[in-house]
Amino acid sequence: MFGLSCGLFAQEFPAYLRSNYIAKPLVTTKSNDFGLAPMTREYIVFCSNGRKGVSRLIREDKIDLFLYNLKSNEVTEFDKTGLCDLESVKYNIGSVSFSGDLKTMFISRNRFEKNFEGVLPFELLQVDINEASSECSLLPFINPDFSYQQPFFDTRQNVLFYVSNEPGGKGGYDIYYCVRKGTHLWSEPQNLDVINSPGDELFPSVDLYGNIYFSRYIEGRGLEIFCLVKGSNVPQALPGPFNTEGDDFNFIVVDTKNILLSRVLRKNKSSDIILYSIQ
Repeated sequence: MFGLSCGLFAQEFPAYLRSNYIAKPLVTTKSNDFGLAPMTREYIVFCSNGRKGVSRLIREDKIDLFLYNLKSNEVTEFDKTGLCDLESVKYNIGSVSFSGDLKTMFISRNRFEKNFEGVLPFELLQVDINEASSECSLLPFINPDFSYQQPFFDTRQNVLFYVSNEPGGKGGYDIYYCVRKGTHLWSEPQNLDVINSPGDELFPSVDLYGNIYFSRYIEGRGLEIFCLVKGSNVPQALPGPFNTEGDDFNFIVVDTKNILLSRVLRKNKSSDIILYSIQ
């Protein structure tokens, strides 16, 4: 599906990644700011919590959604009015992703019941948005004992990517994908095994050309952003300025001139949102 072949090896990064970018901090708070989801040309949605430590981003910190206006540089709380029970939920609301027509939203949140380990895992919801209401449904492949997070919906291919620690993977959190065949009809999830390792693979995304991005922990450097070039089977770590000695993750290609990512510049500091632009 993704043009992977055992006869193909590492390929050159897309040309736009080799351009000269100017970095601009967008959101720099004492909280962790991450979970980037472009909504329109003017707005992005992101997650923020009140605790520190990027290693806990996939655990149980209190997380909610916020809206960033790229024109006015204003941050407001994301309006969840009418979005099923999301407005009143007392647990974490995590990353989101939108369909191209904004009529469907995929969102991760804590379950209301503890699993066999005594923790509240994350689940993935599909929210179908109508003019006056919305309908929430649990995605059909969810196992209530394990976590499902960081959705990224590729509208061009009708494919949902996400991370999970469900059994049968390579270890830790793996990246999975499934194809949307109808409003509530999905293919069986597939482990993206050309990417996954015994460690954690986090924050999948896809650019305009089908190249896949994700983050993986590298000893001595923290989380680094990798790219699986379309047609290749060897993920490669991105060069500077996208990877630093801190944690770099949640790489989102808005277009060929604008890229968003989250970063922890120093150990034990909170994550910020950075915009890279070609002037």
